[in-house]
Amino acid sequence: MRSIINYPLMDDSGGVSFSSELDDIIILSKTYVNAGEGWNYQKYTGVFESTPSLFAQVINTDNHLIFVKDISTSGFYYKIKTLAGEETADPVEFHIQAIDYGGE
Repeated sequence: MRSIINYPLMDDSGGVSFSSELDDIIILSKTYVNAGEGWNYQKYTGVFESTPSLFAQVINTDNHLIFVKDISTSGFYYKIKTLAGEETADPVEFHIQAIDYGGE
């Protein structure tokens, strides 16, 4: 049986995460701000035992898109583009949910 990462219910930066021993599911839900133009690496607040499924969405704007690649147990790469396809360093907020469905 695998161990569970016990995240706090809310961290200091407003992220919410939890784990469920019953279903062996780990979920990290957090909001970040774009760190700059091009590909940026974002580390999770904890480490998953297996690569999680990652869902990302730009929030508070209809003029930007988020692209994600190289998802791992410790983080992922992302970049933000305008609707015109230009990479941007704008301080765009985005929300992620990283889900590890567990299993043995």
